[in-house]
Amino acid sequence: MNIFFNFFTVFVCAFVNTGLLQSITNSPPTSWTQFSFTYVAALSRTTLRFTSATAISSKFWAVDTVTVSASSSPSVNLINNTAFESGPSVGWNVYSCGSSCTSSIINSIDCLGGSGWCYENSCADTTNLQFLEQSFDTVVGVTYNINYWLLRGGSGVSTGIQMYVNIF
Repeated sequence: MNIFFNFFTVFVCAFVNTGLLQSITNSPPTSWTQFSFTYVAALSRTTLRFTSATAISSKFWAVDTVTVSASSSPSVNLINNTAFESGPSVGWNVYSCGSSCTSSIINSIDCLGGSGWCYENSCADTTNLQFLEQSFDTVVGVTYNINYWLLRGGSGVSTGIQMYVNIF
């Protein structure tokens, strides 16, 4: 098991499929697609994590416009830097548990709407899991709405893909 340190936060580099919202291991969205889920908070501090891997250097995973709001207050977004427009160092933790390739928050024409910032993983090794996560305060027993956009972009065949979205 690898351990990664980032800004005084310790990340354990082992994928644990706790609180699974979504699993994509075949038939990925090849155009920007919005996904929506609900979650009943079990803890007062909750983490939303995107874990991805790709096997082809010409392919990538992208995540954009992530929101989490209480069902009773849909206009109050708990995610900091929801569309990554504040750049890579605000709100989100990005880390790798494999080779020297690391995913990142980028400014690219590949992002939702054809410009701006988004998260992108183009690391071509299925054993090199890439993580994007953010933690936020929640109220135990309250239902939350979770929305995000995903894209599996690039050229070539779609084999060796993995995207897991977990909340815990």
